[in-house]
Amino acid sequence: MPASTERIVGKSSKLREFKLTLLLLWKNNVSKIGLIVIAIFLFVCILGPVLAPRDPYAIDVSLAKIPPGARFWFGTDLLGRDIFSRMLHGAIISLASGLIIVGMGVFIGVTIGLISGFFHRSIGQILMRLPDIFLAFPTLVLAISLAVTFGPSLTNALIAMSLVYWPPFARLMYGETLSIMESDYVKFAKTLNQSPTRIMLRHVLPNAVSPIIIQASLDFGDAILLAAVLGFLGLGAQPPSPEWGAMVAQGRNYLFDFWWMSIIPGSAIFLVTLAFNFLGDGIRDALDPNIRRIKKAD
Repeated sequence: MPASTERIVGKSSKLREFKLTLLLLWKNNVSKIGLIVIAIFLFVCILGPVLAPRDPYAIDVSLAKIPPGARFWFGTDLLGRDIFSRMLHGAIISLASGLIIVGMGVFIGVTIGLISGFFHRSIGQILMRLPDIFLAFPTLVLAISLAVTFGPSLTNALIAMSLVYWPPFARLMYGETLSIMESDYVKFAKTLNQSPTRIMLRHVLPNAVSPIIIQASLDFGDAILLAAVLGFLGLGAQPPSPEWGAMVAQGRNYLFDFWWMSIIPGSAIFLVTLAFNFLGDGIRDALDPNIRRIKKAD
């Protein structure tokens, strides 16, 4: 078969697999809910600043503590700022936080896990002691400790959270690499004297993508929640930033009198986190070989 024909067949096969994954996700009621909520969330992140009816930073104490209504859909805060506008602007901060935390976690963890698994008889045993050290501490406690050490700011909070999110990916990649290294195609590649870099990037990494994607999708919502927790504690985004966790913190002392200041941004955090968890569960099921085999047989 000519090389060009092989490439076309390969692309067609990948397209069919991708369509099957989307179909399985959409037929799963749980992941469907997650997809809808996430689509709304992404829409708000992209067009939020354009749709916001007011300046999220504009202070007018004469408008302070107005409950939700026709004029201010989500009410106003202690300084008279429109909570709806602040929510729209703050969505992109939550999305960026999740992307940075999980992205850095995947990059660092996969790199260390891949190298450790490939060279597990030498430097791998030493490298894998690093995630063991990090995993000996609760993730939230370690993130708070690092954020306090670095100082309160969104950048420092993201660095602290990225440093505590990579160990699970390293452990996962390490196990997958050890398993793949025993496969016939990797052994054959070694007999051809292919370089370690080529074997890792061409044969090992592509075959370990599925569990990494599943883990990343499950961790994305948790990363957004953790960023909100640090914001709530004053270790993340600083005022007057419209970060959702910080908004919850600003209204926590007035929960019974002016409930909308904390309940509305808190509900948004809850819904987005839950949606990503739903999607992660759906992706896990959609990539399950047994489920895909049954669906193809139908």
